Amino acid sequence: MKTLKRARRLYPFRALSITPTSTIDLSAAVSLPAGYHPANPALVRYRDGYFACIRGVNYVYRSPRKMSPIFTAGRGYHTVNRFVLFDEHFRVERQLEALDTQLENVEDIRLFVHAGRVYGIGTQPLEHGPGACRMCLVTFDEDLNAADIVPLDSPYGLTREKNWCPFSVGDELGFLYACNPDVFVRLPAGQHKPVAPNGHRLLEPNRLHFYDCGSTPAQPLDGEHLFVTHRRSVRLPSLRRVYSSQLCLVSPDLQHVRRSQYFSIGRPTIQFVSGLQLTPDEVLIAYGEMDNRALLSRFDRAGFFAQLRPR
Repeated sequence: MKTLKRARRLYPFRALSITPTSTIDLSAAVSLPAGYHPANPALVRYRDGYFACIRGVNYVYRSPRKMSPIFTAGRGYHTVNRFVLFDEHFRVERQLEALDTQLENVEDIRLFVHAGRVYGIGTQPLEHGPGACRMCLVTFDEDLNAADIVPLDSPYGLTREKNWCPFSVGDELGFLYACNPDVFVRLPAGQHKPVAPNGHRLLEPNRLHFYDCGSTPAQPLDGEHLFVTHRRSVRLPSLRRVYSSQLCLVSPDLQHVRRSQYFSIGRPTIQFVSGLQLTPDEVLIAYGEMDNRALLSRFDRAGFFAQLRPR
């Protein structure tokens, strides 16, 4: 069993390298405190432009082989967030300092639209155990001047929850919870604990594996839900760590899931895709690299799906 588990860490053995038409350094739009580094940006369409969050982390990694952190501010993990409104050409229109303060230390915020409103989903560290954390839903007012945090309970009673991918299930909010095997949950109105979708049952927790994990909120594509997920692996013989991404296309009834091949943007490295937006002509992917860069890559839509269409 240990040998099989180690072998799974090597998969995928390779990933398709895709080349964007352009890449923007989103961190150039914000100022971070001394000792903090840009990571894992989120992005969502807002009015005639884009609403974005750039995370700042207080550590760097020693190397892609040794993922232990070197803290560059303080002695433990801490996150700051910088919220920005861009116009359609990604020129800064407004910094949203009030949101920066209200959402400090919420990790890996992803932004999305549900029922015509902008929301966020993120991770809150907890103090009752090493690595303990919970998911939380972030609600914003119409003009993005204020936010509220709604803690979410684990559907399995776990003390460590990360990387839920939101999507709309009619008027309710759903989440891609796990990928090995695929598990979907929904959040009943006014509740804090997701449950199984109608017509489904939650799997027993001992059947869940987390080789592939969630990355982005869903985007609608031809009537289906399109997500990006990621998988952590190790490259031989260097033992270098790599995060490879994959498109995941889910039917409206949640019964059928199709996947693309694994991919990386340029050279394979530790890339965490945290935002996906589709326009009529482009695919926009926001991602962090080595928890030390916050980037936005743009792709021609037709060429992107010619390479990566889920099958």
